[in-house]
Amino acid sequence: MTAGKGWEEGSRVLECDPLLATLPEPSRKAVLALGRFQTIRAGKVLLHFGEPSDGLYCIVSGQFRMTMLDANGTEVLASMGLSGTWVGGATVVDNSVTLIATTAVLDSEVFFIPVQPLQRLMHQDPEIALFLARMALFYLRISLRRVLDGATLTSKAMLARMLLYFYTHAQSTGQPEPEVVHLSQEDLATMSGVSRRTASRILQAMRRAGSIEIDYHQIRIVCPDRLGEDARDRAR
Repeated sequence: MTAGKGWEEGSRVLECDPLLATLPEPSRKAVLALGRFQTIRAGKVLLHFGEPSDGLYCIVSGQFRMTMLDANGTEVLASMGLSGTWVGGATVVDNSVTLIATTAVLDSEVFFIPVQPLQRLMHQDPEIALFLARMALFYLRISLRRVLDGATLTSKAMLARMLLYFYTHAQSTGQPEPEVVHLSQEDLATMSGVSRRTASRILQAMRRAGSIEIDYHQIRIVCPDRLGEDARDRAR
């Protein structure tokens, strides 16, 4: 199996995604050769509920809302996709429909790999199939960790950990103003598994303590060390 020249441009995806680096170099080049970069404007839906995915996407820059439908059919926020996040992988593997809708919050860039060429590569190269399996397990572990944290940590710790997650990610990827978290209080509460009222009370206490500043649809982290102390607060 040989890779086309396009892999050289696609190789900058490695800068934001450690998962892809686990592939042997020939397999990695073959995958990257299939892809192309796309600009996604704020508000545009990348993946729709109930539709088959047209391929695999790696978020290179920007931010995406990732939402699901609850038992009543109401759309709820499940997560925020940041750089290095892959979306569409499950539908590529099992040809199912999309369960998580993905919408750009900011003007963003993604690396898109079309489904049919990728599926052909999966049959030709088992390393690529294993890569997609590792990807699925990676996100499963994150989900299980959130469940465990929700059972053992206080609401304050859950909120602090979520804020620190966005802060450390922005720092590690060299984003401007890493201290600014582009989340509303409502979205932060939902992602942390905390009620809106409880989140508001705790965030105001964090503001008074000098840990954060609260603006419209964003939170500015002032003292990461103090948030780190809050993040270790365990349920009694």
